[in-house]
Amino acid sequence: MRRRWFISRSVAALWSLVVVSGCGDPSTSTGSPPTPDVLLLTLDTTRADRLGCYGYEGGDTETFDRVAAEGLVFERAYCAVPITLPSHISILTGTYPCAHEVRNNGMFELRPEATTLAEVLRDEGYATGAFVTSYVVDRRFGLGQGFDAYPHPTKVTKSGLPLTEIRAELAVDRAIEWLRSVPTDQPVFLWLHLYDPHRPWEAPEPYATKFEDEYDAEIAYCDDQYARLLEAFAECRNEEELLQILTADHGESNGEHGEETHGAFVYDGPALVPLILRAPSDFHWEPTRYSQVVSNTAIGATVLELLGLPRARLSDSPLDPLVLRDGTIAVDDHPIYLESFYPFYVYRWSPIEAIIANDHKYIHTKNSEIYDLRSDPDEIRNLIGKDDLRKAMHAQLQEIKRRNPPLGWESSEFVDEETVANLEALGYAAGTLGEIRFDLPDAKDLILTRPQCDEIRALLEAARRAQAQNAADDAAAMWQRAEELLMQVTQADPEGYGPAELWGRMYLYQNKKSQAIPYLEKALLGSPRSPALHSMLGKCYRAIGKTEWADSEFRKTIALEPMFIEAYQELGQILASQGRFGEAVYLGDQLVDHFRREGVNSEFRPAALHALRKQMERAGQQPTPPSPASPESMLPEGVRHRSQDGAD
Repeated sequence: MRRRWFISRSVAALWSLVVVSGCGDPSTSTGSPPTPDVLLLTLDTTRADRLGCYGYEGGDTETFDRVAAEGLVFERAYCAVPITLPSHISILTGTYPCAHEVRNNGMFELRPEATTLAEVLRDEGYATGAFVTSYVVDRRFGLGQGFDAYPHPTKVTKSGLPLTEIRAELAVDRAIEWLRSVPTDQPVFLWLHLYDPHRPWEAPEPYATKFEDEYDAEIAYCDDQYARLLEAFAECRNEEELLQILTADHGESNGEHGEETHGAFVYDGPALVPLILRAPSDFHWEPTRYSQVVSNTAIGATVLELLGLPRARLSDSPLDPLVLRDGTIAVDDHPIYLESFYPFYVYRWSPIEAIIANDHKYIHTKNSEIYDLRSDPDEIRNLIGKDDLRKAMHAQLQEIKRRNPPLGWESSEFVDEETVANLEALGYAAGTLGEIRFDLPDAKDLILTRPQCDEIRALLEAARRAQAQNAADDAAAMWQRAEELLMQVTQADPEGYGPAELWGRMYLYQNKKSQAIPYLEKALLGSPRSPALHSMLGKCYRAIGKTEWADSEFRKTIALEPMFIEAYQELGQILASQGRFGEAVYLGDQLVDHFRREGVNSEFRPAALHALRKQMERAGQQPTPPSPASPESMLPEGVRHRSQDGAD
C-alpha cells in the first residue's frame, strides 16, 4: 500500500516472516470458519470529518477509505456519550447509558449481570480477544466480560513507573500474536481500540514530521496500524470473509463552542463519529452511503442480526440493527439518545441529556437548547423559545428513556448505599453522591474555566519542581500566580470538584497538609476511584497523625492501581513503624511480582525492600498479608475528617 514504507522495512519484513511462520495457510485449512470472523475497530477521539471517506483532504486514511469504498458508510452516526468508558460499554452491550448507567470514566464499572457482544459470540464458539490501548478501558471496569484474551493496556518503564497508554503498534502486535494462536477453523471476534488520536498528540515519526496537524498525524498512524492487522488476517485467515466494523467512541470539539477537548457537550464535534461496515464477500453488498441519523450503540444488535443470532441475547430491549443481512437500512431516522454526565461527576455542573429526532437536536440541561441540524449544522441558533417544539422533544426524550430503563448493571466503588447512609447520618445531603440535578451550573457558562484549570495544574507542577531544586523565588512566583487563577476559578465555580482538587493539590505541595484535607475529600466525592487522590489524601492523614485513615487510603490506592509505587512505599513505612516488618515485605514482594508480570527487569527491587527484609528477619517474622483495616478507617472520606472535632 502507498504508505507501507512508513513502517520500518526491517520490522515489516520480520513481521511478515513471523506471521507466515505462525499461521496455517488458510487455503489449505481443513475447512472454512463456520461463520464470519468479526473485527471491531474503535478509534478514540476521532471526528468523522477527519477521514478521507467523509470528505476530508488534509489527512491520509487510505486503509479506512478503502474499507469504506467497499462497504456501507453512515454519514450521520452518533456516539451515545462523548466519554470513553461509557461509550464503549454502550457499543459492546447495545444499550444506552441511561440503561447501563455507567456514566463516567474510572468511577463506574459494568456488573457481571450485563451481557456483552463478546459473551454472546463466545457462547457461539468464537475465540474472543480485546486489544486496548488505555487504562480507561481496562478490563477492571467490566469490559472484559466474554473475552478470552484482554491484555492489560499499560506497561511499566524500567524506572518502575506505570504508563496508562500504549501505542497502537504494541496493541496490534499483541492482536496479531493472538490471531496466530487461534485455529483457522474457529471464528474470531477481535476488538481493537486505538487511543492515539486522544490528546496529548505525540505521533511517532515519520508521521509527526509529515503532517502539520498533530491530530491528522495520529489518525494516519492508526490507519497504518489497522492495515497491519488486516494484512495479518489475510495471511492467517481470509480477509474477504471478515465482517469489519469501524467507528469511534466519540469525536473532539477542537475549540468549537469553547471546548478544546470533549466531555462537556454533545454538540456534533464530540458526538458525530465515523461508522463503516464491510461485510464478507458472500453478503454481496453494494457500496452504499446512508444519510439517516443512527447511533453506534446499535453495533451489537447489527452484528447479531448479520450473523443470524437473536438480538435479545444482548438485552431485553435491544436496539434495532443498523442494516439487514442484504445491506439495506433497517432504521429510518428513529430518534436516538445522547448524554454526558461528565460535567456532573467531574465538575458538579448540570448533566446533559439529548435526543435527535426529525433533524432536530434537543439538549436538556440547566439552560436547554434545540437546533435544526439541517439548516444550522454548526448549532448556533437556539430554537428553545419555540415552546411547542420544546415540549414535543422533551416528551420524546422521556419516552426513549422509558423504553430504555436502568438495568442495574453498574456499580460505583466506594460510593455505595452504606456510604450515602453514613453521609446522611452526619448531616450531608444524599445528593452529594448520587442525586442527578439539572439546576447546577451550566457547562456553557463555565467551560472557559477548564483551560484555566489546566494552566493552574501546570503551574503547580512547575512550582513543585522549582521548590525541589531550591529555586525558592521561582517557586513563590508560580505559587502566587496559581493561587490568583485558582481564586478566579473558585469564584466562578464555588461548588465544583475541579477547583477543590487543585486547592488540595496546592496545599499538599506547599506542605500545608492539614489545609489540603477538606479539599481532597471533596474532590474524591467526584472521583472516588482516583488512585492519585487517595494517595494524596493518605499522605495528608499520615502527616496529621491519623495513621489508620492513611493506611486505608493507601490500600485503596493499591487496589485501584496495583503498580502505584508511592502507595506501597507509604503503606510499607506505616507497617514498619508499627513493627509489622513481615507485612511490609509482603507488600514489597507483591509490587515486584507486578513489575515482573509486566515485563520489567526481574532484578528490580525498591531500595527499601532489602532493609525491610533484614529487619523482618531480625524480628523473627515471615512475609504475611497485611491485616484488614479497621472498620472506622474505611468510613468514607469527609465523614472521617468532619466527624472528628479538631482532628487536625
